[in-house]
Amino acid sequence: MRDTPSETIKNTIMPELLLVIYLTLFNLLFKGVCWIVLTLFRIALFIFRWTIEIIIYAIRFLYRQLSKVAAWGWRKGFTHYRTRHSRQLTP
Repeated sequence: MRDTPSETIKNTIMPELLLVIYLTLFNLLFKGVCWIVLTLFRIALFIFRWTIEIIIYAIRFLYRQLSKVAAWGWRKGFTHYRTRHSRQLTP
């Protein structure tokens, strides 16, 4: 039993056409997923970068404040020590 010309065309072209459609849809889906993943990765990097910068800024600020307090403490301690232990320097 021979196929009619329309059935022959249908049997030869349809699988290739379906393959092209499936590959096109898969390609679009893959590109969409990759775009979403890359966008989420960029957002995560942006948030991570700013988090690190804020942490570094806070550490610098605390270090400056503690340095000021330490310097004040050393000065106060030194003057307190000098008033209690005043000694005459040799002329």
